[in-house]
Amino acid sequence: GIRKSPKYESLVNVEAGYIDLSNENNGTYTYTLSYDEIPSVVGTPYDSTGAGTVNVNIYISTISKTEVEFTTSENMTGRIYLQIVGF
Repeated sequence: GIRKSPKYESLVNVEAGYIDLSNENNGTYTYTLSYDEIPSVVGTPYDSTGAGTVNVNIYISTISKTEVEFTTSENMTGRIYLQIVGF
């Protein structure tokens, strides 16, 4: 038989970044890569003033092909580390 090679339509974009918060409960990150579709985004809060742990919930309040906005359950000082994956 004929052996065929796989044909890839597009490559996956992967980036990491962070949002710094200073006694705030929301922040926006603008992607450094271009996405044809809204990417998948994961955020992890980190308290940079203490032991590294923070007792807040975070969630995505808005997301688009160019940026993501996170909101926390209460004001925090620290970072939200991000992982972004998309096409």
